[in-house]
Amino acid sequence: MEYDTLYTFTAESNYQLDIDLFNKRNTFLAGVEYRRHHQRTTLHPNDFWAQFFWILFDWDVEEDTWSMYLQDEIRVTDSLLFNIGARFDIISTDYDDRTGATGNFDTTHHKWSPRIGFTYAFKPYANLFGNYTEGVRTVMTSMNSFDFNKDLDPEREKSYELGIRGRLLGRMNYSIAGFYIKSKDKIIDTGGRFFTENAGEAKSKGVEMAFHIDLPYGFYTALDYTYQDAEFDDYDLPEGSYDDKNVPLVPENLFGANLGWQDTVYGRIDCSLHYSDTRYIDRANDLELDEFTVVNLKYSKKWKSLEFTLSAVNIFDKAYAEFGETNGGAYVPGPVAYPADGRSFYAHLRYKY
Repeated sequence: MEYDTLYTFTAESNYQLDIDLFNKRNTFLAGVEYRRHHQRTTLHPNDFWAQFFWILFDWDVEEDTWSMYLQDEIRVTDSLLFNIGARFDIISTDYDDRTGATGNFDTTHHKWSPRIGFTYAFKPYANLFGNYTEGVRTVMTSMNSFDFNKDLDPEREKSYELGIRGRLLGRMNYSIAGFYIKSKDKIIDTGGRFFTENAGEAKSKGVEMAFHIDLPYGFYTALDYTYQDAEFDDYDLPEGSYDDKNVPLVPENLFGANLGWQDTVYGRIDCSLHYSDTRYIDRANDLELDEFTVVNLKYSKKWKSLEFTLSAVNIFDKAYAEFGETNGGAYVPGPVAYPADGRSFYAHLRYKY
């Protein structure tokens, strides 16, 4: 498979207004957003056969998303804050099989997504918060695919969150929250090479924890942990039911740790560790990818409006895979795992004006 064209373009504009209404402080935020994802894919065995068969396997997909949103943050009292809002998305997908097949189509989907949340500050060390949000994930942002039909719908989600956060002893910020997510029309791999379908409903529940501790002499450390149980809830096929099976490619445990040091003259350096639990690659939960741990290094330095970053990713050159499929195609007809990058180095220069 070869991507002849692959890009994502985004543009956003918003306006914020602070105003007092009925003796309550309100912060209004209104905005519009546009995103285009374009992908042209050619499938061929190798470069030699590509010159003969490119016309037989050539797909072009464009996905345009127009969005508008409105949000109001209301400070009811010094301790109580409410956040309400809504978002409207229009998603247009243009699928073109350039071989001349009859599977070409244009589809349009839309969704209103409400949001409501609150924060109540008991003390600086204990702030209770909760959120209810709805959202939509488009086909191209859910899973990389080039063979799907007009009946494939975007994923729709409802998310509930309740937690507590604050600052302890003047040096540790913490956040602990439980979550429950209900997904409709979950998009998953069907078992064919880059073929996808909607899988009815799925649910995910778990807990997230994050801690950041300031240490002496400019040092600091951070820890984060996520436990998530993601299962199909209503997914029946002619061959049987997949209810209570784990959703593919979702690990149960994630853990991260970071040790850093920063100085106004010399900049900032971070050493981070990332651990991921095993994950299934198929809906029947027969095949899984191994757990892995990766260590990264990052140095950054700012000069007024200029920022320089140098990163070393996977410094111990760990061999691991985060993504796999049940079918690797004509040359690898069985299950396949795609190795992640080995030891890699990146340099980044950003100017803000």
